[in-house]
Amino acid sequence: MPIHSAHKLLHQQRSQGAVETRLGPNGLVRHREQGCLKLRLPHGGQEAILINTSGGLAGGDQISTQISVIANTNFSITTQAAERVYQTLGPPAIVENRFEVAEGSVFFWLPQETILFNRASLTRKMDVHLAKGARFLAVESVVLGRTAMLENLTQIEFCDQWNIWQNEKRIHAERMKISGAPAQSMATLNGLKAFATVVLISEQVEQKLPLLQNILQGQHGVSCWNGKLIARLVAEDGFQLRNTLKLVLSACLDGRALPRNWEM
Repeated sequence: MPIHSAHKLLHQQRSQGAVETRLGPNGLVRHREQGCLKLRLPHGGQEAILINTSGGLAGGDQISTQISVIANTNFSITTQAAERVYQTLGPPAIVENRFEVAEGSVFFWLPQETILFNRASLTRKMDVHLAKGARFLAVESVVLGRTAMLENLTQIEFCDQWNIWQNEKRIHAERMKISGAPAQSMATLNGLKAFATVVLISEQVEQKLPLLQNILQGQHGVSCWNGKLIARLVAEDGFQLRNTLKLVLSACLDGRALPRNWEM
């Protein structure tokens, strides 16, 4: 096959998916999905599962999720499995998440980990718009390579950007970029293969700090100010990271159970 024909075929095979959902106290209010991305939830339930039917992400794939939560709604969304990002032949995979949470509502974004394979390229962005008094909990965890296969990442491109607004004021912004081999210094991962960020926005967030400080001793960190709590976790592998995250997230859920697939 001529090279230009192979490139054209590659372009045609890229995955695209989108979910646009409006949630209320009784479940779905409006729902639209297309391509490889699906959202499934039990009737009358308060938990949904996001599914990427393409089986992972490769260079050039694009998926987007838009979730709107109306007033007096309590809802959480998780993912069916860890999201695997495979080697790219050029362009990055793109993931865009946008959440809107109305006054008096609670929304938990609890995806399972993202696994970056060698030579993966991923650009991810999360925009969150909260009404005054809305409560929001989010986690994003990343595993660098397949630990069981002793995979050593020599080249990845990873850009992750978060923006959170409340009452039309930006209250949190961060951007992380890894280009090339992951840094191994004491100021970065120091050879560790997994890391996560947890953000909790709540009027009662200060009450969580002592418990999380007790959980996150040693190489982890947690801080709290102005109704916002940020926790940073690192671990030798995804298994250790998940075990610690279970404790952290459970402490933030006020008695509500983690999604069942977090226990598998």
